[in-house]
Amino acid sequence: MADPVGVLHVVDCLNVGGTERQLFELLRRLDRRRFTPHVACFKTGGELHPHLCELGLPPTVFPLRGSLAQPNTAYQIGRMALLCKRADIRVIHAHDFYSNVIAVAAAHVAGIRCIVSRRDLAHWLGGTQRRALRLACRVADAVVANAGAVAEQTERELGVDGGKIHVIPNGIDVAHFDLKAFRTPEPPLPPGDVSRTRICMVGSMHLPDKGHADLLQAAALLRDRGFTPEWVLVSDGSLRPRLEEQAGALGLGDTVRFLGRRDDVPSILVRCDMVVHPSWAGQCGPIRGRLARTKVSHPACYAQ
Repeated sequence: MADPVGVLHVVDCLNVGGTERQLFELLRRLDRRRFTPHVACFKTGGELHPHLCELGLPPTVFPLRGSLAQPNTAYQIGRMALLCKRADIRVIHAHDFYSNVIAVAAAHVAGIRCIVSRRDLAHWLGGTQRRALRLACRVADAVVANAGAVAEQTERELGVDGGKIHVIPNGIDVAHFDLKAFRTPEPPLPPGDVSRTRICMVGSMHLPDKGHADLLQAAALLRDRGFTPEWVLVSDGSLRPRLEEQAGALGLGDTVRFLGRRDDVPSILVRCDMVVHPSWAGQCGPIRGRLARTKVSHPACYAQ
């Protein structure tokens, strides 16, 4: 059997998020007889850091320290290329925007192949960032998209050859999800009126494209029409204080509950009547004021 291929997986940070969880699950399941994984990131710490260490994959940190337009960026690219040479890494696999940009440069310096990833429609990127993403996708040897809409946008708007775009949907370990789903939430959910419909949303509060503000506006409209469910918002982020202020200004009071970051999301979802996901990131453009409501049929549908 041939020697395993060394692969450096690069991600911005190791906090709990969709991209980071997908990377962790990928690393947990990689066939070590075929691949030797390594991990790099740009920020220290994060909830997934100790779990990676348990897998025997302590990450190497390449601190970017703000804007990419500074000498430190070139230094970190050189460090990453040197790591690839020393560890006999043959492929760099980048998993988000910043890692895409850095990885293609490091791979070029090291003379190895590079895979970049597209995991959303990049509504949050500015003009300069979008140009950098376009260059990264065009230079890379392959582009992995997690949905057909993302792949189509990559080809149409970024001018990437469709032949090197590969759609690989996010994976879910359904058995693991079900195991966690039927445990008691810890800490317990806040007591509420059992006669009310309980509606849940799970989404990072760092960027507006998840649609939390739209959801709160929809909640106010529904209240004015006589529908007053209990809204349960799971996760956290820099926008949370503003969203809590918005909920108060709309007069939603105790009908909206901010639970913060939770590790027991499956057990929360099975105790809700409905799940909503008003994100713009999966649409072909920002769709404001549209409430996407989905009846819960199986908790694994909402693992992401």
